Amino acid sequence: MIIRWLGAYPHRKYKYTLSQALDWELSTSNRRPVAAERLIRNKSRIKHAHVGLVAKNSAVVKRWKGDVFSRKKEGRMVATRKPRNTHTEVWMKPVFCGIIIDGRISEYALKQCQDAAKKFEVPLLRLTRDRKVVKMK
Repeated sequence: MIIRWLGAYPHRKYKYTLSQALDWELSTSNRRPVAAERLIRNKSRIKHAHVGLVAKNSAVVKRWKGDVFSRKKEGRMVATRKPRNTHTEVWMKPVFCGIIIDGRISEYALKQCQDAAKKFEVPLLRLTRDRKVVKMK
């Protein structure tokens, strides 16, 4: 499973809300590739983010066996280091087919996820403790 985790809200550098991040990611599909994580056995190695966007495997344009600490340089993705085994990084076309929650989030964040799922007509999913993907109501 390919997940683009949304972990930059709110942040001292980025003043976006979760709702704004979801709107941006789900409404702009004609951008250049973005970084994401390929989950192995549905386990994420990224711990700070609990909300992400699911992409199909066919969206992947490049992958590594590790984290290459991607950055945008002159509008293009560049790897800034050799792969390290923190997580399996991919670059993918930003075309998403669902919103996923891993772990606990606030009721307010859940409401924002539900609203975005309804607005963009994508399923809202949850990764359970035993790493199964279930559809939320």
